Amino acid sequence: MFLGWTVQYRLPGEAQTVVSCAECAVAHSAHAEPMRRTRARRDQRNFSGDWWMETGQRHVAFEPWVKRDFLIAADCAPEVVAVSAQPFAIDFQMLG
Repeated sequence: MFLGWTVQYRLPGEAQTVVSCAECAVAHSAHAEPMRRTRARRDQRNFSGDWWMETGQRHVAFEPWVKRDFLIAADCAPEVVAVSAQPFAIDFQMLG
């Protein structure tokens, strides 16, 4: 039996927070820390790193080139006010 969804996020300098999906709408996910870190290792097939975003004044992690290209384009778009990489984790709960 399905019990529901929860969302986990972590704001800078704070402990991890777990809320329902309804409560997540008020979370400031644009400022959240990544829930999963990207790791570079030898002989990996994809390219990962951090891109400095003038929008938001911080580095944002990316894994494949296409996400890096998106970050570059988003940083140039005047309507974009913030970008965050992997700002939350979504879990579902089942009974049994």
